[in-house]
Amino acid sequence: MAKGQYRLQVQYPTFISQTDSERHPLTLLAVRRSISAARPISASEAFPAVDVAFHDYDMMSPTDGGEALPTTFHYTVIAGAHEAYAAVYGPGGEIGDPWFATKASTSVTAVFDGGFNTAQALAKQVEAGVPFSWGTWQEADPTTDGGVIWTGESMVLPVGFK
Repeated sequence: MAKGQYRLQVQYPTFISQTDSERHPLTLLAVRRSISAARPISASEAFPAVDVAFHDYDMMSPTDGGEALPTTFHYTVIAGAHEAYAAVYGPGGEIGDPWFATKASTSVTAVFDGGFNTAQALAKQVEAGVPFSWGTWQEADPTTDGGVIWTGESMVLPVGFK
């Protein structure tokens, strides 16, 4: 490949064959994808294996619809990560970029008032009864994985609001 700045993305195998709503996080116990920070590459380079395990889905809540606003999301900072953030995605079976995202931190709760805060949002706030998805982004400790900084995106869980 040509010399330049590159990011590497490792996707869970079902990323191509299933929609986000068809994947079962509690069964798969893996991240949806992991993305490396941009890094200069000038020749063929080997990357260390990336850990795509995610065993903490059972500690994430809420996991269904009908949540009152404001809603508190509960999650963990998984093994190998040094901070995480919660994200809410727009409606539909396929997620894109988050419509709401907290700042990365070591906190394991996030309060969502129903308002979206990213440029990707196609609405200003949630609509009652519309199904959304939520998940986390886990930022790896930069001292692991041979100096490659990885951010893992969890598979998503359904959430709806009253």
